[in-house]
Amino acid sequence: MDAEGVDLVVLTSHGLKGHFPFGSVAERVVRNATKPVPVVRPHASGNGRGGLS
Repeated sequence: MDAEGVDLVVLTSHGLKGHFPFGSVAERVVRNATKPVPVVRPHASGNGRGGLS
């Protein structure tokens, strides 16, 4: 991440695994990232297509 100049990583997730309320890939990123990683969960928008909060 440092080589690319990344300051923040934002993920969406809908999974539920282990001790975290999101999937295993998001968990791995959160555990190993050297930068902040907010994880947002999509919600149903009423039209069946979903969306972000």
